[in-house]
Amino acid sequence: MNRWKRRSWAIILGLTAVTAFFGFFIPKIVLDNEVKIYFPSDHPSYIRQMNLDETYGSQIFLVVAVTNPNGSIVNAKAVERIRTLTEGFEKLDGVDKVQSMTNVDYVTGRDGGLVSETLVPKDFSGSAEDLRRLNERIADWEGMYNRIIVSEDRTGSEIVITVNHNIGAEKMGSLYRQVRGMVNACAGDGLEYRVAGDPVLA
Repeated sequence: MNRWKRRSWAIILGLTAVTAFFGFFIPKIVLDNEVKIYFPSDHPSYIRQMNLDETYGSQIFLVVAVTNPNGSIVNAKAVERIRTLTEGFEKLDGVDKVQSMTNVDYVTGRDGGLVSETLVPKDFSGSAEDLRRLNERIADWEGMYNRIIVSEDRTGSEIVITVNHNIGAEKMGSLYRQVRGMVNACAGDGLEYRVAGDPVLA
């Protein structure tokens, strides 16, 4: 009987040791849900995707939607918040480009020629005159900005983060958490935020 009892304890201790050994590596597990990793590197679809990324840039986007539940997003506080987030996102590792209301191009005629500048000027102060001029600029290029940079009812705007297509799953997760952290830090400012895109789904 004692022999069977000793054997049972040996089995229990052995299983516990094996479980502890493999459990030690659980925090190091990285989940990569990106579709392209399931394709062989010589698959035609994989090759076309890689060529597309190299030619036109990354197709991985992280989008932060900013909404004003109390009216227009074109107000001094919201524009400044969008500018701050845009500049912050641009500094994050793994980000190729950030496009938002505060840095998107605006082309206008001046002195008989075309001039390209940002939709929101660098010297934007948030004054009533600045806001009126910004609304006019958006109206001038509605086909360019509506449902891309601002919503049709002007209550929302989005910040589009283009993520480097060579980024790994671990860095992708880290980038998402950093973006989410910066957005969460804005809580209580009267604006609503939503984060969407491939990194969120992954």
